[in-house]
Amino acid sequence: MKSPQPLKMISDMERIGDQAADIADLSVYIEKTFADTMPGIGRMAEITVRMVTESIDAFVKSDLELCRKVINDDDLVDDEFQSGEGQAGGADLRRQSGGQNRP
Repeated sequence: MKSPQPLKMISDMERIGDQAADIADLSVYIEKTFADTMPGIGRMAEITVRMVTESIDAFVKSDLELCRKVINDDDLVDDEFQSGEGQAGGADLRRQSGGQNRP
């Protein structure tokens, strides 16, 4: 019997792609409207892109240490968001977009 892990990864990658498309739709709006209130968003994006790449590498190479690094990097993104800058900008974005994912 084949492992279900590759199928799970494919499903997760599809979800990531869908979310990336939503983020891309919002990015122009965010840049124009919230650039001053969300200075940490660029760093969060950089870390997240690296996490996706490293998570695929970790899966393909069965690299447990790289898996741990991705998990730790997730904490960096959370910390950046919790710093207040991300939270404040996110709250403004949700309020101005009527709580929707798209403006």
